[in-house]
Amino acid sequence: MPPAADDPVGSSPIEAVSSSPPLVDLSGLTNVTDLVMRRWRHAPDHVAFETPAASGEPDSAGHGAWEPITTRAFVEEVSAWAKGLIATGVEHGDAVLIAAPTQYRWAVADFAALFVGAVVVPIYETSVDAHIDAVLADMRPAAAFAGDRALGARIAAAANRVALSIRVWGLDDASDGASVPGIAELVVAGAEVSDDELEARRRGATLDDVATVVYTSGTTGEPKGALITHRNLAGQVLNTAAAYREVVRETGNTILFLPLTHVLGRALQLICVSEGMRVAHLSNPKDVVAALRVLRPTFLVVVPRVLEKIQGAAEASAREKHLSGVWSAAARTAVEWGAHLEERDRDPGARPALVLRIRHALFDRLFFGRLRAVMGGRLEYLLSGAATLHPELALFFRGIGVPVIEGYGLTETTAPLVGGRPGSSARARSDARCPATVSRSAPAARCSRAGSACSPDTGIPSTPPPRSSTATSAPEIWARSTTRVR
Repeated sequence: MPPAADDPVGSSPIEAVSSSPPLVDLSGLTNVTDLVMRRWRHAPDHVAFETPAASGEPDSAGHGAWEPITTRAFVEEVSAWAKGLIATGVEHGDAVLIAAPTQYRWAVADFAALFVGAVVVPIYETSVDAHIDAVLADMRPAAAFAGDRALGARIAAAANRVALSIRVWGLDDASDGASVPGIAELVVAGAEVSDDELEARRRGATLDDVATVVYTSGTTGEPKGALITHRNLAGQVLNTAAAYREVVRETGNTILFLPLTHVLGRALQLICVSEGMRVAHLSNPKDVVAALRVLRPTFLVVVPRVLEKIQGAAEASAREKHLSGVWSAAARTAVEWGAHLEERDRDPGARPALVLRIRHALFDRLFFGRLRAVMGGRLEYLLSGAATLHPELALFFRGIGVPVIEGYGLTETTAPLVGGRPGSSARARSDARCPATVSRSAPAARCSRAGSACSPDTGIPSTPPPRSSTATSAPEIWARSTTRVR
C-alpha cells in the first residue's frame, strides 16, 4: 500500500491497544536533573560511583583498587563542568555531543550538559568520519566531549568540514600542549560562574523539553535521531525503579559495561543515580569477569551471548578436569530446578521430587556455588536484552541461583517497553508491560515501515517540535507518544 498524502514516509497503524498505568507521579519534578539533586539532598555522603584508582583498570587477576565517589562529590564535579559550559557559551537548548567509551566521566559530562539545559547527543567513539559529519550537520552542537584528544581532533576536523563552530573537550588526562583542551581548562573557565546562575540554568528546562537525541543504529535504513524528553527519562527511571524494588535499592550495586551511547545503558545509569545504587563503569567487557570478584555486584545487565559464554566456560572447565559427564548431569539438574522454581511461582505449594532435591544440593556444592562465586557471590538478578534468550538458558541460571529477567525495548521507548518481573515465569517474560506504557491504534501513533517505531503515550505537545537543523534530508516523523523521531 503506498503512503498516504499526509504520511509521506509510509507507516502502519498500531492495531492492538495495550497499556499499563504509571506507578509514579512526575508532577513534582522540573526536569530529569531533579533526580540527582533529590538524591544529593537526601543522602549526600552515600557512595554513588566506584572508579578505578589512578593506577588504572584492574588487571587480569582482578587486582586494582576502586575509589568511592559520593553523591556530593559527583554533584560538585558536575556543577564545575556545567559552569565551564556556561562560561564558554553553551546556551539553553544547545546540543552537546558526547563521544567516549563507557566511563565515570561520561556520566559527569551527561549531567553537566543537562544542568545547563543543553540537549545531549551521544555517538559511539568508534563512529566513522561520515557518521560524525552527519550528526554534526544535523544537530549543530555548540560543544563536544571526546573520549581522548585524538578523537577530539577528529570531531574538530569534522566540524570544519560542515562549517560548524564548536568547542571540544577531551575527557582523558593527556599532557598539556594537546590541540584539544582537557577538563581542567573547562573547570578553570567556569570559575567565575555563580551557584545562583547555575541553579537558574539547571531549573530552566521543563519536563517536555528535549533532553537528548539518540541516533538509532540504522539497521533498517539511515540512522534516525529519537528526540527523548526530560519526561521520558524521568518517567522511565522512576517507574522502572518502582516496578523493580527487589533489584534497584541503596544496598545494591552494578557494573555498567554497556555503551552509554545506547539508551539502555543510559537509562540504567540514571536509575542507579536516582535510587542510590552504586555504579562502576568498565569500557572493556573483557575486564568484567576480573572485576566481578572485586566489586561483587548484586545486579548486571547483559546480552544472552554473555550468559552463553559463562555457561560455556563452566562446561569447558569441567571438560578439562575430565568431568564432562558430571557437568552434563549438573546442567540438566539446573534446568529442572529452574523449571521447578517457575512452577512454584505459579503454585506456591509445588514441591520438587526428592531425587531432584538431592541432585540439586549435590551439584550446588560441586558447581553452582562456584559459578556464583565467579560472578562475585552477591549477584541476585541478571537482566538480559538485545537478542533472543533461549528459555533453557534462562532456566539454567535460575536453577543455579541467579534469576534472569528478560526485557525488550527500543531507542524510541527510552529503553524498556516490556520486561519480566522477579518471580515471574519464563512464559510471562515477554508479556509484562513496563509501567506508564501504552500502544494504541490512532492516526498520530504509527510505526513506520522505514523502521521508526512508536512509543508509549505519556502526553507531549500537540505539535511536533521545531527541528534543530535542516541539514538532514530525512523527514521528521513524530508520534503522539513518549518520543519523537527525527
